[in-house]
Amino acid sequence: ITPTTVCSDQCTISINVYCRYGVPPYTVTHPWGPPVVVGVPTPCSFTNTIATLQLTIPGCPQYCTLSGSMAVLKPTITDACGNTVTGFPNKTITILPAPDMTATPNPLAVCSGEPVSITFTSCDPTATFSWTGSNATNGSGGIFTSLTNTTTAPSTVTYTVTPTAANGCSGQVVTVPVTVNPY
Repeated sequence: ITPTTVCSDQCTISINVYCRYGVPPYTVTHPWGPPVVVGVPTPCSFTNTIATLQLTIPGCPQYCTLSGSMAVLKPTITDACGNTVTGFPNKTITILPAPDMTATPNPLAVCSGEPVSITFTSCDPTATFSWTGSNATNGSGGIFTSLTNTTTAPSTVTYTVTPTAANGCSGQVVTVPVTVNPY
């Protein structure tokens, strides 16, 4: 199984299943993904082949869940003669929590030249926040600045914010629009 450690918002893993003996082609099934057929029919001959399945973890994505392990269900291999292989060992993956994020205040509107103050919080106390603004600014932590609008119509500066936990997992990217009204 790869990877063996995932963030709680990383929803796909790969599993390699080694097929040997029996009569090809082999049908490999797993409840988390579509069936895969591998091998070429070769009468009265055994072959060795690898089936790679792309699996989607049930209930994913999740944010701020407790870390732990998850059992990956066993695949089923059926050969061309209908023989089914059983007795695969259990496999587990480690799940690390990905942080969520809330911006306060959101939505936000200011007049040109007024200060903007946006703070970010997460259920994960180790989360840090990095952001990029549509006005070619970037930073980390909260956003504390003044925005200027020299036009006669309202404009918008959009900040794209990514929360990252101490375990290295990044949460869902959030956009925070700020309307800047002319003075």
